[in-house]
Amino acid sequence: MIFISYARSDGEFALRLATSLEQNGADVWIDQLDIRAGTRWDRSVEEALGRSDCCLAVMTPASVGSVNVMDEVAFSLDENKVVIPLLVDRCSIPLRLRRLQYIDFTIGFEKGLERLIRVLPAERRTTVEEPAPVAPSHRPEEREEERNPVRATPEAITASSSSPSAGAGLPKVSRDEALIGSSAEKKKGCLGPLLLMSCLAILAGLSLTAIGKGIATIVEWHAKDKVGTVFGAVFILFGIVTLYFVPRITRFLSKVLLT
Repeated sequence: MIFISYARSDGEFALRLATSLEQNGADVWIDQLDIRAGTRWDRSVEEALGRSDCCLAVMTPASVGSVNVMDEVAFSLDENKVVIPLLVDRCSIPLRLRRLQYIDFTIGFEKGLERLIRVLPAERRTTVEEPAPVAPSHRPEEREEERNPVRATPEAITASSSSPSAGAGLPKVSRDEALIGSSAEKKKGCLGPLLLMSCLAILAGLSLTAIGKGIATIVEWHAKDKVGTVFGAVFILFGIVTLYFVPRITRFLSKVLLT
């Protein structure tokens, strides 16, 4: 809450300030509007000062000479409340307020009010924002069809398919063609791994056969002919080289057959 401290002779300015701040959404207390008839004036002011968290001190020659205004400002400073001096008329600003930045209202009320509203803490400017526009509600069955198109009614499907904007420029695909296409994709997806496994089996068998043939040739011709031993060694070398290149061939075939 914002408490306005002013001298009685500055009542017209203080009332105009309070009205303008309230129009901008601020919670303002001023004795002219908030002290009910029949209540003690000094007690109402003291209670309002205790509830407030910001004090606007109207600075004029009359206010700096007012004991009540200086008491209200001193109380706010002692209670660590936010005190904002408002220079309305040139005067000697009290020592305790000279260290505080003031708002100059001598340049005009509207300009001073604009600067004051900018420096007021956000929680003391409760400006009401316009509510965001609410999207039009849909019937439950419409929302259900949007979430689950499969459960849409035949009329809705017919309307959407006959709409010129829904299928403009797109070729019509029948149900049988769609099923055939999906079946072909599945077959293509299964064919790649089968070809890869077949190629690996052939390569592994070829390399193992070559190694076995080489060992058999060496055993058979070792005592008879050196040429047979050489042929056996060649078979073994071919089988080992084939096994060495199997991982590389596997990676190559995976890229070709599985993508």
